[in-house]
Amino acid sequence: MKSRVFACVLTYQEIASAAATVESVRDQVEEVVVICNACRSPETQQQASGFELITNTENKSFSECVNQAAELAQSRGYTYLLFLTNDVTLETGSVLRMSAALDAQEVLAAVGPVHLRASNPEEI
Repeated sequence: MKSRVFACVLTYQEIASAAATVESVRDQVEEVVVICNACRSPETQQQASGFELITNTENKSFSECVNQAAELAQSRGYTYLLFLTNDVTLETGSVLRMSAALDAQEVLAAVGPVHLRASNPEEI
């Protein structure tokens, strides 16, 4: 069975800061949802390009937003859920490598990438 990956990008008050994150993950997953917490952005779902937009008018906790995304992914039948914040970008192939690691070892419940500093990619 092919793994189905759902990506959720969490952002605070505005959507524009999530653009690079969405762009880096869009072609690596089946679906991208941006959750804008305490959203003040004027964008609407019709203006959201390449992702579904969920706006929370109040400032929910990080865990509430994670649960919000998990419930949505589960209801849509996804195998894996990828959480990202709006200050992260992924290299091409990152999601495939992470989902392959999960598929290869049934004892794994979670995986994560190595985080590189954008200003100095040699530094972890």
